[in-house]
Amino acid sequence: MEKFAKYCFVGIIGVMINLTLVYFLTEIGTWYIFSALIGFLAAVSNNFIWNKLWTFKNKVSGKKNIAKQYGKFFTVSLIGLGMNLIVLYFLTEGGIWYLHSQLIAIIATTGFNFIGNKYWTFGESQ
Repeated sequence: MEKFAKYCFVGIIGVMINLTLVYFLTEIGTWYIFSALIGFLAAVSNNFIWNKLWTFKNKVSGKKNIAKQYGKFFTVSLIGLGMNLIVLYFLTEGGIWYLHSQLIAIIATTGFNFIGNKYWTFGESQ
């Protein structure tokens, strides 16, 4: 439970990065789905670094190993992004404000991302 709480804390920082970009990009005329993609790209690296160093206190080192681990993190996050975009699209097209839809979509995919990263990316078996 402690790791999930840390994961969520790190995620809150990522959510702030994501929502800020989604808001500003959409307000200047960018399609909200494209804004969400840019927000995702900005938040994913931040989240990887903090989850590696703090949440999972992962000791994997070396450029090759870190790159492989980042690739796993990014893969899990891409799958989560796919789920996120589906929720975002249907909620927004259903009449919910795009920022509220994005927040709901992020919350809806948090569990999947945590499990995938805990067991596959960071190799924890607990």
